[in-house]
Amino acid sequence: MLQPRIYLVGITTVDVFLGQARLALPDEHAYLPAYKMTPGGRGANMAYSLARLGARVHFCSRVGRDPAGRLARDFLHDAGVDVRSVQFDASQTAFSCIGSDGAGRVGLLHFEGANDSISIDDVRWETLRTCGMLHIGGAMSMRSLDGGKMALLLRTAKQRHDVATSLHTSRNTERKDALLPCLDRLDYLCTNDKEAKAISGRSEVPDAAQWFRDQGVGTVAITMGPSGSYVSAGRISACVPAVPVAAIDTTGCGDAFTAGFVYSALAGRSPLDCARWGNALGSLCARTQGAMPEPFDLEDVLGIVQRLGADSASAAGRDISCAGESRR
Repeated sequence: MLQPRIYLVGITTVDVFLGQARLALPDEHAYLPAYKMTPGGRGANMAYSLARLGARVHFCSRVGRDPAGRLARDFLHDAGVDVRSVQFDASQTAFSCIGSDGAGRVGLLHFEGANDSISIDDVRWETLRTCGMLHIGGAMSMRSLDGGKMALLLRTAKQRHDVATSLHTSRNTERKDALLPCLDRLDYLCTNDKEAKAISGRSEVPDAAQWFRDQGVGTVAITMGPSGSYVSAGRISACVPAVPVAAIDTTGCGDAFTAGFVYSALAGRSPLDCARWGNALGSLCARTQGAMPEPFDLEDVLGIVQRLGADSASAAGRDISCAGESRR
């Protein structure tokens, strides 16, 4: 099997996970039982997971000229990601402080930093044109790229270089107008139910998926936390059940889902099988603390997918009403 190649443009952060902790009050000296610090962000999370699956990943992002930036860049390089398109920026590296309630729910304190400077000028076109897919990780979170320039990037990759296009949204749905010019240039779009509803203005997941399809998106995948995922492509509109898991931390589960989904799409699998791969990788992420699944390989995900079974004929070709909770 040929090694799939993907050019990924997206955000990078350094995440600090505090576990079940609260911020100290003024004049108070509080103690943490433990913490964990890792790179994160839509783009970096996906780059890591795709590399672990065996894809050849070329990552385009920005980090600060600070210890956090070097940590993130070196971590991804050591994971097998091509980081030659990760630029050092005059701003600080993006940062997130994340707390968990111990039941899988998280709260976030975030600084956007160098992500605001990611630019179309950072893209290595000679590398992109050799890839099977261009993926945008964290649309609506890159102020220098969002909108017309992102649409131009997608159109050029798709029309001039015959590269498939995909995109993962971010929580910044108040900037949804910047996403609209990109939709008719997408072969694949991944989002969660909360973001899908906010962007589309629809109150139900199937209606939101259809709205994206009406804007020109080829295949839409919407994650719904413990309710699984919803896929709309061609004549197929169906729910794909989640993998049962005792969730510890749902941070990054949507990124893991998207990595599994687009990896499978590059391999030519059906949309429903792509969602099963996404659900499988998302379940690995949910049972560990942090936005990146603990070290895993292709065989780990394949084993979960095989237990889920092949495409169900009863699910294909019919619309199933779904609702569920969102993931990060």
